[in-house]
Amino acid sequence: MDFSQGEEALLEKQIKAIADSGASVVVAGGKIGDMALHFLNKYNIMAVRLLSKFDLRRVCKATNATAHPKVETPKAEYLGHVDEIYVDEVGDTSVIVFRIGENEGRISTIVLRGATDNYLDDIERAVNDGVNTFKAISRVCSQIILTWSNLVKII
Repeated sequence: MDFSQGEEALLEKQIKAIADSGASVVVAGGKIGDMALHFLNKYNIMAVRLLSKFDLRRVCKATNATAHPKVETPKAEYLGHVDEIYVDEVGDTSVIVFRIGENEGRISTIVLRGATDNYLDDIERAVNDGVNTFKAISRVCSQIILTWSNLVKII
């Protein structure tokens, strides 16, 4: 590869700063260059490339991380946390799993499999209906509990 020494030194400095901040995984929403991959590998940092902004935002929300638009040293409060990251195969598709502690996760993924697209669409609608019903019941139950606690205070 034909890179200038200044460009190489700057990129190594940036990635070393990321490694020194305690980050062990970098999740990118775009292409990761060959030289960046070299330095990420040198400092034992895993690189994950997500093609969708939606997926990147979802990973940030699930891990309590903050996305950075450019390569810079992240502050400790901007770093997310996961217990383990690994590649798994669901059906014939490889997926990257970000596993978070049992009581810490705010997002869950439901994987649906079916013979036809129409069948999967029906199952997806049923799951969405169930999730929305649970949300509505949770809101109603919390309001009932608040009402009962207010009545107890009055009595």
